[in-house]
Amino acid sequence: MTGIPRTAGAVRSWLYVPATRPDLLDKAMAGEADAVVLDLEDSVPPDRKDQARAHAVKAVAATWPKPLWLRINQVRLPDGQDDLEALAGAPVQGLRLPKCESPDGIRAVLDRVDAPLHLLFETALGVERAYELATTAPQVVLLSLGEADLAADLRVNGDEALDWARARTVNAARAAGLSGPVQSVWTQVSDLEGLKAGTERARAHGFFGRSVVHPRQVPRSTRPSLPSPRRSRTPAGSSTPCTAPNARATRPGSTTADASSTPRSSPARAGSSNSPADHRIRDRLRAPGHLPPLPQARQVMTLVQHTTNPLLAALPTDPRIVELGQPLFTGMPCSPNHPGFRMTLARRHGDMVRPDGGSAANEVIITGGHVGTHIDALSHVSHNGLLHGGVDAAQAQTGGSFSQHGAEHTPAMLTRGVLLDVAAALGTGTLPAATE
Repeated sequence: MTGIPRTAGAVRSWLYVPATRPDLLDKAMAGEADAVVLDLEDSVPPDRKDQARAHAVKAVAATWPKPLWLRINQVRLPDGQDDLEALAGAPVQGLRLPKCESPDGIRAVLDRVDAPLHLLFETALGVERAYELATTAPQVVLLSLGEADLAADLRVNGDEALDWARARTVNAARAAGLSGPVQSVWTQVSDLEGLKAGTERARAHGFFGRSVVHPRQVPRSTRPSLPSPRRSRTPAGSSTPCTAPNARATRPGSTTADASSTPRSSPARAGSSNSPADHRIRDRLRAPGHLPPLPQARQVMTLVQHTTNPLLAALPTDPRIVELGQPLFTGMPCSPNHPGFRMTLARRHGDMVRPDGGSAANEVIITGGHVGTHIDALSHVSHNGLLHGGVDAAQAQTGGSFSQHGAEHTPAMLTRGVLLDVAAALGTGTLPAATE
C-alpha cells in the first residue's frame, strides 16, 4: 500500500523503469514523478524476461511511498501469459496492458490478476474499439495511446497525423466516465521544450498527465498539468481541484465535515469554532440522545464540551486520537473478495457552466466494504449460506443492502475497546498490502 492519497486519474507523471533495474526503482521512488511504472515489456530484452518477472513480484510485495504499476507484455503472447502467471495472487496496484485490442483479452487478464487496468491503444483496431474496451470491466480506469507503435501501424508520419486517434481516445474516456487519457511518452529525451509544448497541447485537447522515460522529463511534463487560475473553464478530461494529487477521498457517510476545505495542516481552520462546518457538527452533537461515532477530525473533539450527552461530556478535553481510516485511491490494495476502490469524476469543472460563471464537479466512487474501517463485518462473511447467528445470507442481502448485521442496523455506541496492533503482534512494523 502506498502512502499517497491519490487517484490514478490525478497522477501527472508516470515514470517508466525497466523491471531489470531495481536500483533505478529505488531512485524513481525518491524522485519527482507522481507514480512509477515498472516495465516488463519494451525495455526488457527477451533473454531477461524471467529476471524482470522475479524483480516485479518482489517489488509489488514491498511498501513504496508512491503508486507502483506494471506494464506487462502483450497478453496474447507467451511472455504476457508468463507475466500473468507470475503475478497471480500478488498485491498488484495496477497493470498497463500494451496493444490492447480485445475485450476477451481484458477479461483473461482479470481472471488471473484482479487489479485496476490502464489500456494502451497501439494499433488501428485498438483505437477503433476504444469505447468498447474502456467499458469492458469496472477495473479499467485509464486509457492511453502508444503513439510510436500506432504511427507505424497506421503508416503515417508527423505528429498531427495522430490527432484523430487522440481525439477518439479522449472521447472514449469521457463517454466511459474515466479521467482524461494519459499522454504517450516523448521519446526525444533531450528535447525538453518540445516535451513541454506537446504536453500543454495535449492537456488543452483533453489529456491529463504524461508517461516519461527519464527523470529529467518529469518537471516539464508535470508543471503544464497544473490548472491555470485565470481560466474560467477547463477542457473536458482535464484536472480540477477535486482531483489534485493531494486530494483525499473519504468514504461515503464519513463524519468529517467539509473535508476538502479543511486541510489537516491548517491550524487556523482546525481551531475555528465559527465556520459553517463547525456549526453543523455542533448541531449534530447537541441533538438529544444522539451518539455519533468517535470523531475522526481533531476540530470535532474541541466541540464535545458543547454536548449534553453525559458520555461524550465525560471525555477528557484533550483525548488521544487514533486514526483508523486510510487514504483511498484508485489502485489501492484491498481484499481480493471485494471490488477495488475506484474514483472518477462524472462531471468536471467547465462541463456545465451557469450564466453567472459558476460550475461544479461531481465524483463517482466505487468501493467494497473492506476498503477502510468497517463495523459490519458479520454481514460480509457467510458459511454454507448462513451469516453469524444462523441468519440466512440470501435473505439478509435482498433489497440492495444488508437487512441484518448491516452498519445501518448497528446500534450507536460509545464504549471502551481494545486496539490490536496485528503487525506488532506478528513481529513486524507493517503488514504486506491487502493482508487479511
